[in-house]
Amino acid sequence: MTRSNPFRDVDIVVDGDRPWVDKNDEPKFRTGDEVYISASGTEPRKGPYTIENVDTSSTPATYTLSDTNGIAENGDSFEESKLESK
Repeated sequence: MTRSNPFRDVDIVVDGDRPWVDKNDEPKFRTGDEVYISASGTEPRKGPYTIENVDTSSTPATYTLSDTNGIAENGDSFEESKLESK
């Protein structure tokens, strides 16, 4: 049986006498990952797409997608909450 690690997205920092938890803000997806654009309302999800670019300068990270024809969805960027793993 495998168990997920509940601490994979945090770092424990010791500052003086008190330790504290610092959330790790690494992006959920990486360049080359395959994803779908989440369905909204009655629309079906779109895809699959490949992560072309990850912009970590924004919080949360945003992603540019590509498909077999090149850059997808007019080059729009999508937040993690709008994407699903394939």
